Order: sequence, then structure tokens, then C-alpha cells
Amino acid sequence: MPAAVRALKSVLLPTLGSPTMPHSMAGVPGAWGRVARKLRRFGRSGGPTMLIGPGHRRIRGFPVDHSRPLRDPVSVSNHGPISSTDPSARWPEPTMSIKITFHGHAAFSLSDGTHTVLIDPFITGNPQAEAAGITADSISCTHIALTHGHEDHVGDTIAIAKRCDATVLGPFELCNMLGEEGLEKLEPANPGGGVDMPFGRITMTNAFHSSSFGGKYMGMPTGLVIRMGDTTIYNTGDTGIFGDMALIAEIHRPDVLILPIGDRFTMGPADATRAAEMVNAPIAIPCHFGTWPLIDIDPTRFAPNGVEVRRLDVGASTEV
Repeated sequence: MPAAVRALKSVLLPTLGSPTMPHSMAGVPGAWGRVARKLRRFGRSGGPTMLIGPGHRRIRGFPVDHSRPLRDPVSVSNHGPISSTDPSARWPEPTMSIKITFHGHAAFSLSDGTHTVLIDPFITGNPQAEAAGITADSISCTHIALTHGHEDHVGDTIAIAKRCDATVLGPFELCNMLGEEGLEKLEPANPGGGVDMPFGRITMTNAFHSSSFGGKYMGMPTGLVIRMGDTTIYNTGDTGIFGDMALIAEIHRPDVLILPIGDRFTMGPADATRAAEMVNAPIAIPCHFGTWPLIDIDPTRFAPNGVEVRRLDVGASTEV
């Protein structure tokens, strides 16, 4: 058993009887939080068990909350086959922290300390970014990932990519347009496909929305599953709720879910709450609300059970 897990067990064992303990450390930043999230997530995959009380099992010495369904063992691209006989496959050692920064609306940066992925960099003309004093020139990145072609997501992609010499990943038709605007480092993709990156991998998923830029069709809207190190972030992109979110979660097992809650053009708080419960990532970060009156909703209505909600102020960061 890895040393990190033995140390964590020494902290948790005195409180094994508490039904809340399987989740209590999952939101802690840094290495311990990552280990706790792995324990909670991989513990649902089966393996040697014995009952310890109603609604719980002891899995390798840890209670796991079974108020939500167990997931079956699957072979997944980011963790490989789950083995009940190989502890290293079930108890990954913590590595780097991932810093997630919110730039307003649906713009985020993900950084592992070496690489920074900028998602949907709508900065100029973004009322939330402007109120926080954030400008396109103040943001740097190594990569840009685009979910779809709407102006409030493509935003400052061209200017930032040229200044930072960043690689841009996006839907095929959108990348064609960006190439016509002078960008050369492009990684076109479509839902179901993925691209290996220096920091890990980005996989495109389905999303239910529209996608155009300047009145021209920009391909299918997408979600993004971004793996950096041993951390997986599922950004749904602009979308309504759909049942295959559960399948995406089963395949990729995200540690963090980023999703819109602003209603009208995407999920509202009620559907987003249900989506977060279905995906069942330990942490959910809401976005795409309050930017304009049409999507000015009460964000406290987004309240999924058993999921830690981290609602970031514009310009604020969190570590996972």
C-alpha cells in the first residue's frame, strides 16, 4: 500500500464509524484532497469488500458512501484497467496540484505549473472580467481549448494565441476559421475523439447547443474532458442536460465538473443540479450565469447532493 494512503488511513481510521467521513476530505486542496477523492472514486469500483453497516462497506479499510450507485470496473483511458489485486492501480500516488482560475462567464485557466490550458477565453467585452480588471493581455497560456464557435466563447482566442504562441484545440470547422485568421498551431477534433497533449489529453464529448461565428456554421458544440497529470476535469460546455453525461462520467471518472447554470441558453440551476448528481464528480464549479440580465439567476439554487460546489469569484482560483 502506498505511503500516502497509509498516512491518510491513520488520519481517517479513528472516525470510520462516521457516515460522512468518505466525503469529508474530498474537497481539501492539495495532495490529501486528491488521495481522498481517489479513494472515494475508485472505492466505488468494487473489489474486496465486507459490510460494516447500513449503506456502507469497508473497502480496504475505508467506508464508502453507497447512497449513490457503485460504478462497475471499466478500463478507462486516464487510469487504465482497475485491478483488485494491484494496489497501485486502485490507490494512485498524488502528484501535482491543478490550479483552476475563473476569468468570468465561461472562461477558465487550468494550470499544472508548467502548462496552462485556457478554456473559452471571452475576456474583452465580458462584463464580469472587465469589472474584475481582467484584460486579455493579462492572461498567458500554452494551450487554448474551445468548446464551440459563439463569440462569448471564442472571444480573444486569436490575439492570445498569437501573443503566447499557444496551441488551439477546437471543433474542426472552428479551427478552419482560425487558420484563415492566421493561426497555425491548431488541433482540430470532433466529439468522440481526443488529442494527446504534453500535459495529458483532451477528449471531446457531445453537447447540446448551437455553434456559429459571424453567422457562419462552426461545427458541433462540444464538451471537453481534460486530463492533466492524474486529475480529470469535465467541462460540459454550453449544453442542456442529457443522459449520456452519466456514460461520459463512467468512462472518464472526472475529479471536477465545470458546467453552466444560467438557464435560457444552457441548463438552469435545477437541470444543472441533476447533471452534477448524475456525473457524480466530487467537485462542481458553476459558470455561465450573471453575465447579462438574461442569465442572471440565483446561483445558490445549484445545490447537488453529495457534491462540493466551489462557486468562484471572477479572478479567483482553487486547487484540486
